[in-house]
Amino acid sequence: MLLDFWFDYSCPYAYAASALVQGVATRSGATLRYRPFLLGGVFRAVGTAQNLATTLSPQKALHLLHDQQRALVRAGLPLRFPPQHPRRTVHALRATLAAARIGDARPLVHALFRAYWADGLVIEDEAVVRSLAARHGFPELDLEAEREPLRLETDEAIATGVFGAPAFVVHADGAEPGFFWGHDRLDFVERALTRDSWPAPREPLDPPSDATVDFWFDYSSPFAFLAATQIRGLAERTGAAVRLRPFLLGALFKALGQADVPLFAFSDAKRRWYLRDLMLWAERWGQPFQFSPHFPLRTVLALRCTLAAQDPQGFAARVFRAAWIEGRDIADPAVLRDLGGDPDVAEGQRAALFENNQEALDTGVFGTPTFIVRRPGIAPQRFWGQDRISQVEDVLRGWVAPGDLS
Repeated sequence: MLLDFWFDYSCPYAYAASALVQGVATRSGATLRYRPFLLGGVFRAVGTAQNLATTLSPQKALHLLHDQQRALVRAGLPLRFPPQHPRRTVHALRATLAAARIGDARPLVHALFRAYWADGLVIEDEAVVRSLAARHGFPELDLEAEREPLRLETDEAIATGVFGAPAFVVHADGAEPGFFWGHDRLDFVERALTRDSWPAPREPLDPPSDATVDFWFDYSSPFAFLAATQIRGLAERTGAAVRLRPFLLGALFKALGQADVPLFAFSDAKRRWYLRDLMLWAERWGQPFQFSPHFPLRTVLALRCTLAAQDPQGFAARVFRAAWIEGRDIADPAVLRDLGGDPDVAEGQRAALFENNQEALDTGVFGTPTFIVRRPGIAPQRFWGQDRISQVEDVLRGWVAPGDLS
């Protein structure tokens, strides 16, 4: 078995992955290959801005910074964010390729990541790269000879479907290569290598948490559906009180100046991964799932019905199931009546839905699902994405995550 780790030193999530990926390879018996590539070259090929952070809303950019800090804390890595990020990494990437031709490049890889993200060294400076290489057993590297090989590595990354860093490709006996994106998908990578079963849910918290989790959602998101399937179990294991906070995602996107349907703005490679990731998570949670034939969903009436429902959690669960398992049109008043909603009464919730949207905007919500955790003694903390439910649970169990809403 073979595990390819595609990376560029300019990505903090790749830095986090660099501390974890060898453990995955060791536990699974896979051979790990380090595959450096020029992230800027990939971004040009797929139409992504070279400095991605500058294209984000202030809310999302701040959250991304907090999320990166959390990723590195969880990986046990120090972080001192470079003041002039992103820096050019071409010399470092060429040095990595040259070192791998001679011997074990892993110590140099770790040193270069640490230089960029912790030590404050300017690795776009060739002299700095050469000094680090010499310190780790590679005193005479021909970086110029790696110009074309690095270009070819980048071309291969693009052909493989890489659209960002880090990415992983699993080559397992008797199976098609498996592509995964993101440091937070390493558990999927390991399972693809080992074919092990998923771990069981954690034991209930004793004593229960006295925290509150606000679950901000719109039915239009399949990831919000996946989160909704897990939120009850989270509450039962931790004792936290969950508050459903429906809001209209399209109106929020308009207020933030974001694309109304982000999926349509993705590159082909990212869109393919997005759809595959949904299926992986549905399998992970043991949930049936089909992508809605009515996408993009019109959800305003369903959201108002939720606000008017006597049992909002039960009604929301039925609407999510109708949309993302049964393929029904939840914009149809007849469908909502069949699910237990009252579209006529829901018309009185126009102002309430508007107020929810304003509160979401004021709280820094920029997408769905979003979780706001309020726990006595610490500032409220925000998490975005159903793949951050484990972090939400960690906070409910006592972890104080970097980044808050104070």
